[in-house]
Amino acid sequence: TIGSTPSIDISETDTSDCPMTRRSSSGGLLSPEVELNGQTGQKAGEEQEGFYLLKKDSQRRMTLTRVLSQDEATICEVWLRNIHQDVGQTALDMSHLELLMRGLRDYISDQNQDAIALAFKTLKEELEFDATVINHLHLAIYLFQTAVNEVLRMHSIKPHWMFALDNLVRNAVQAAITVLSP
Repeated sequence: TIGSTPSIDISETDTSDCPMTRRSSSGGLLSPEVELNGQTGQKAGEEQEGFYLLKKDSQRRMTLTRVLSQDEATICEVWLRNIHQDVGQTALDMSHLELLMRGLRDYISDQNQDAIALAFKTLKEELEFDATVINHLHLAIYLFQTAVNEVLRMHSIKPHWMFALDNLVRNAVQAAITVLSP
């Protein structure tokens, strides 16, 4: 703590005007006790809370990334089923959804839209820029969140974590929409 950190040794004459000096058991001077209340304490608490929230956000991103990696096949199956229920036949297949999901997963872990942009570029080239399929891709992005949530419910995840993970997925979907429709 700040109150128990040793200070540099100064001579007796230098401390004569300072009645608040303390000595350690070895005779060396210690810094005076410091109260951390008021602005300083509040600022330190806010910083600590900020680090705590950052750590929690990082943990949630890692958890979601791990689930997206481990359950990739299941998520893509649910996702493709949902797309078929909405539009019937589509040129999108499992490999397209896997590619898109990896881009979204990479975005979730490092919040860099380049992964999503690269996935879309590859998909558009594979799909030969077909307007109907690109529309199906738009729909697929919106249905991603539903598929992920369905698979997340299969795990024993606490409700407040589910809410936080859902927010991360929603943010990834919004980023993907922004990249696909600038």
